[in-house]
Amino acid sequence: MFKIIAIDEDQDRLGYFWHINHTQVASDIDSFSIYIAPHLSPSFTVTAYIYDKADTISYQWLVKTPQAVDTHELPFTYQIMQNHPNPFNSSTTISFHVASPQFIEIAIYDIGGRRIRTLKSAQMLPGIYSCIWNADSDHNESVPSGIYYCVLRAGNFQKAIKMLLLR
Repeated sequence: MFKIIAIDEDQDRLGYFWHINHTQVASDIDSFSIYIAPHLSPSFTVTAYIYDKADTISYQWLVKTPQAVDTHELPFTYQIMQNHPNPFNSSTTISFHVASPQFIEIAIYDIGGRRIRTLKSAQMLPGIYSCIWNADSDHNESVPSGIYYCVLRAGNFQKAIKMLLLR
């Protein structure tokens, strides 16, 4: 929203014109809102003209729009993919999808349910991510061969994958 607050010293009635890229879009109002359509250029100018019976002044803003996001590339659900390689020896990659802005946690558990390592614990934006587990604990100690579970938690979503470490 763009809004102008103007006071005329002579108490004359003020008029307004609004332009976007030199095209008039509104008049006789001191504010207006615009919707930034995805097809607009990455920047545009907004100019407000304020006039009374004797004078006209103008204010101009250069507006930069955020880069368009291709929503076809954003996931619609939370998901954790099977690690690769699996089985693995020294490290493995875990990919996951975040569907909406959310605090997520990815943690590794041993077969007894003990937390071994927290790989990620952060607020994240929608997207497709990956992280690497180097078969170590939160204390930077190598863990033995065995079955481990990687759990993704995001809000009410929780899913685990089974991984096999072979030393």
